[in-house]
Amino acid sequence: MADLNFSSLYDVVRTFERILGPFPVLVIVVDDAGRVVMSNDAARTAFNRPEIEMQTCALHSLVPGLDIAGGARPGDTPGDTPGDTPMRKRAIRKGGSAFPVEVHVSRHDLGGGELVFLALHDLSERLETEQALRDSRALLDAVLSGMPAMVSAKTSEGRYEFINAFQAEVFGIDPEAAVGRTTSELLGAATGRSIDAEDRTLGAGQVASRRSEEELVDAEGRHRKFLTTKAALKDSKGMVQRVLSVALDITHDSAAEERLERLAHHDELTGLPTGSALSHMLTAQIRTAKPRAGRIGYVLLTIENLREIGADLGAQGRDTLVRRLAIRLAGLVPEDAVIARVDGSGFAILMPDIADVAEVEITAAGLTARAGREIPIADRMAIPKLLCGLAVYPEHGRDADELMRAAELALTDQPGAMAQPVRRYAEAMAERLRQRRAIERDLRRDLEHGHLATRFQPIYRLAGNRLVGFIANLVDAEGQPLLTGGTDRPSSLAIAEREGLIVPMSEWLLRQACAARRRWGTAGSGDMTVTVSLHAQQLYQPDLIDMVEDILAETNTAAADLVFALGESIAVEDPDVALGTLEGLAQLGVRLRIDDFGAGASSLMHLRRFPVDQVVIGGDLVARVPDDADAAMVAAAAIQLAGALEKSVSVSGLATDEQIRFFRDRHCLEGSGPALGAAVDEAGALAMIANRLKVAV
Repeated sequence: MADLNFSSLYDVVRTFERILGPFPVLVIVVDDAGRVVMSNDAARTAFNRPEIEMQTCALHSLVPGLDIAGGARPGDTPGDTPGDTPMRKRAIRKGGSAFPVEVHVSRHDLGGGELVFLALHDLSERLETEQALRDSRALLDAVLSGMPAMVSAKTSEGRYEFINAFQAEVFGIDPEAAVGRTTSELLGAATGRSIDAEDRTLGAGQVASRRSEEELVDAEGRHRKFLTTKAALKDSKGMVQRVLSVALDITHDSAAEERLERLAHHDELTGLPTGSALSHMLTAQIRTAKPRAGRIGYVLLTIENLREIGADLGAQGRDTLVRRLAIRLAGLVPEDAVIARVDGSGFAILMPDIADVAEVEITAAGLTARAGREIPIADRMAIPKLLCGLAVYPEHGRDADELMRAAELALTDQPGAMAQPVRRYAEAMAERLRQRRAIERDLRRDLEHGHLATRFQPIYRLAGNRLVGFIANLVDAEGQPLLTGGTDRPSSLAIAEREGLIVPMSEWLLRQACAARRRWGTAGSGDMTVTVSLHAQQLYQPDLIDMVEDILAETNTAAADLVFALGESIAVEDPDVALGTLEGLAQLGVRLRIDDFGAGASSLMHLRRFPVDQVVIGGDLVARVPDDADAAMVAAAAIQLAGALEKSVSVSGLATDEQIRFFRDRHCLEGSGPALGAAVDEAGALAMIANRLKVAV
């Protein structure tokens, strides 16, 4: 056995690696002379040696001082041999660098010789858990005894020297009784004849190795599929000593591959083609339409309220609706159209040979109207809310990818509050997308590189025109407002919320605002407040209260000096969670105010439920006062309601002296806006505070 040459065992090594792949071990197999005959990819990578070079190495050149004479054998009682205890050694890479390893040794008899399996765990790279480390030796033993792989060795004459426990179990035979017999003698001529013939071919040295899939019948009569690798093991003179076979059970893998192949092209729930299959179809249709200047319509349809339907009817009811909607759509689209399921809540329709864009729009409008009718689910009725985005080749895309992106953009580009049921792609959508990406890129850059700044809008006590605080706003390095937007360009606030930037940016602003408030106190102003907007995404962060408390402590800011401004949609997602969080902030001593009070019914609900101290009247309502009689009446009513509930009233957006007088005469406490002063940097804020103190003196 010491003279064995394993250089022809590439396929065998690969097979062992499939078994050992998930485990974090370097595997080296040596003969009883201490020469490396087999290694896995992990070992070759760790030692920085190619496979051929590894097979020229002596073990002591890789792991100096490693004695394998007392290694463990399968069946030994733990503690019987030195190999039961992992050994800590220094392994040497090519080039001389060393790394610490833990070595497990396992010896296996194969006829008259031995193979020594070494499992080395690289201690410099903790790749897996300690459990994997403890199991490494047991794993190597299991490769030859208990893993779902048949391992056997035959003499060059084709008689078994060894079969592992798994192979014995598969065929219902005794491993000891198999020694010295052929496969035909064990399993019968019908099964064993071809196996014996192949093994004799290998034993005669006619081929070095062979790999194939074979179907065998196990002891219970089941047909099972195996991936079998056989290799002839030769001595130093090139004579075959034995034939090693490793057979992996791939019965379930084959079935899974067939299932995956189908799932790759057909949706399991509806039986419709998948989006990837439709993409191939669309590419083929474009290839056909291009030479004859044909047009192709592509409609993307989504069930906007599918999540709500699932919450109401459960997962089974949701899936039933999707299946029935697929059947309904199939009866509504043109005969030559193809329907596909493209994601969890959407369908796509490919319409070849259309006359013009109008034809696709008419079809899409009909689909949303007729397919969106009630669908019975058990004893309930569900109404899917359908939205369509459409694009046409070649006007909106020159290939399948461009056309599909255009339809997706038409579906998702909804700048207004009300989503249109059917939207056709337009170049303006692409421009808005480019703007959104530019704003997102700038926001990320500003946040990551510290290109952010704070501007402070002064707040005055209307009676006496006395400075009482500031509203902290976020701006970029050039002083342009962030987290705002208008109808002429995408909203940076909406983009920050969608991309998950609103939370870190708002935390940055809060920290800066509280630090500024501390410096105001140093300047001699002890009663000044700082107001920071609290966005909806922040409200649902589980660590919000801890974060606020930490920042107050870091900046030595009193909680009573901090005011959080709540937006109109602050509690839309989960009012109960919002209430608990706001009560926690109030318990810290932080003050709360509601912005745009009187603009809708939700603000009245917030005033009743939430622990707010102040309401703010602003927006269009303030802009129309005092000239618009209706606006003046609504504003007066809102002020009276807040007073009845013992809430103070502030006004934002004051632009004229007339507006200031109107709200001051109706006993509004505070106000801000262009008529009272523009936003300033921190130096400007400190100057305003100092000026106020001088006037007071």
